[in-house]
Amino acid sequence: MVSASKKSDNNTIYTWLEKVKERPDMFFQSLGDLECTISGYYTALQMKKIVENVPPLTEHFRTWLRYKTGWSMSCGWAYAIEENIQGRENQRKTFFYKVAEYQQLIPIIICSVSLLEHHVPTGKRIIIGTNGRMNKPQKIDIMSYQTSLFHFLRFHYEDSMVDSDILMKTDGTHDTTIEFAKLWVKGEFQVKDQEWNSQL
Repeated sequence: MVSASKKSDNNTIYTWLEKVKERPDMFFQSLGDLECTISGYYTALQMKKIVENVPPLTEHFRTWLRYKTGWSMSCGWAYAIEENIQGRENQRKTFFYKVAEYQQLIPIIICSVSLLEHHVPTGKRIIIGTNGRMNKPQKIDIMSYQTSLFHFLRFHYEDSMVDSDILMKTDGTHDTTIEFAKLWVKGEFQVKDQEWNSQL
């Protein structure tokens, strides 16, 4: 998960990647090098409690790329591209082409709920450690990417936000519905359908 406070999209990971695209040899030798650098970038955002209001190049990107290509992402997106595309230059072009497509996704809030005293984490969805419960947020948004079937949750805390991974069904697929996301939240926080406020 990525913990964060909101950040404008004027200067984001994509701003930096445009500079990388212009002079790739100056920044990385292999896509694996680039993936490690991007991972470090998001670690820094997490430490500073920052979230960029753009599609993140984290698990969300890997899920999307697997959905679009059918490639396994078990070893990361860099390895997947290198295994399926021949030639370093073609691998680079494939990465930047896919990123440009992915970047067009627009995160939107579908509905929200403010948690009250009776909305207590149950551990049915998330267990931290042996039997720990996740911290109770103040509010939960069901998020989606416009024109996609992906859904994820945004947890609001007093001084930060946490975006969940893209929700996944028991069969390992990610094409979910709003009802599926609500059931997830109902299982963990006992939120009833009528308690949601639509944002659309």
